[in-house]
Amino acid sequence: MSKYYKYIKGWVMTAVLGSICNYIYSLKAKKPVLPWETIPGFLLFFLVMILAIMLTIYLKKHFPNHNFSTLGMVTLIGILLSLPGLSPVAGFVKASISKISLLPLCTPVLAYTGISAGKDLSTFRKQGLAIVVTTLVAFIGTYLGSAIIANITLKVMGVF
Repeated sequence: MSKYYKYIKGWVMTAVLGSICNYIYSLKAKKPVLPWETIPGFLLFFLVMILAIMLTIYLKKHFPNHNFSTLGMVTLIGILLSLPGLSPVAGFVKASISKISLLPLCTPVLAYTGISAGKDLSTFRKQGLAIVVTTLVAFIGTYLGSAIIANITLKVMGVF
């Protein structure tokens, strides 16, 4: 039970931080979305994640040789719930999820990554300077590459 408690606690913390980041981001766009307006969207995210985990556990139990990941299940369930004409809740899903921007959700994820990397820094040092330099270059390259791609995409879309 404690494993699931940790999952739920992490999801709730991510939703709270994501709601705050989303609000700050929406102020910049001059269309403020208050944090509590994102609750239905985050509850849908939670529902999809829980369904995907349950389906993956079921498949592993009954079909041990299956090769479908939880992430694949999240994607499949999300698509099925949001397809107009196929899902009776597609309109509600679209309305709820559209209040949550993707970019602000990256903030908690990047914060968790930074905390995780900082926690394991002593292990990196024990492995030698080369691994530390390689890791730092990979982190910096990934961050800069993502920032450049996001900037180009936002400029093409006319957001910036």
